[in-house]
Amino acid sequence: GAGGLWSSIVSQITTLDSVTNAVDRGMTALDRHMSHDFNGSMPAAQLPHGTQAGTIHPGAMVAPGAIVEPGASVHGGAFVGAGARVRRGAQIHGGARVESGADIGEESMLHGGSSVGCQAVIGARTQVCGGSQVGPRVRVGRNCFIHGGCLVGQDAVLGDGCVLHGGCRVGAGASLGDAVTMHGGSSA
Repeated sequence: GAGGLWSSIVSQITTLDSVTNAVDRGMTALDRHMSHDFNGSMPAAQLPHGTQAGTIHPGAMVAPGAIVEPGASVHGGAFVGAGARVRRGAQIHGGARVESGADIGEESMLHGGSSVGCQAVIGARTQVCGGSQVGPRVRVGRNCFIHGGCLVGQDAVLGDGCVLHGGCRVGAGASLGDAVTMHGGSSA
């Protein structure tokens, strides 16, 4: 009767809940394993010489010889070139590029769509927003904020605490002192 049918339904629901919980536990363990132990499709034990695994999403591209320090994060869709260094606490978001030999300072953040050129140095706690390009061999100080759509030409130097508002242009070889603020669309 109805009691037997109800009992059968409750039993099936209980079994389904057990299976769902087991799958959830397995996926959580897999996510944890992949976010800490993989660089693209390579297990951490097989990372190229010199590479250290912070949190590297399986969809990130990290070239041989790059160093991603523990505590740093490279998100899916991001690129880190050969010989580049992403320091402790830094975050490289999906769509951001760090070219060969670049050095990204502690607790810095590169937003999606930003790029840092070869051998450029980004100081600690600096943010580079989407659509901004920092050229090769540029030196950006600590605690800087580069808003979206900015261009910093090769060999330029930005002191500590600089703020570049959207669309600013800093020419090749230009030098800005500490705590300089450039307003949207201006050039130096």
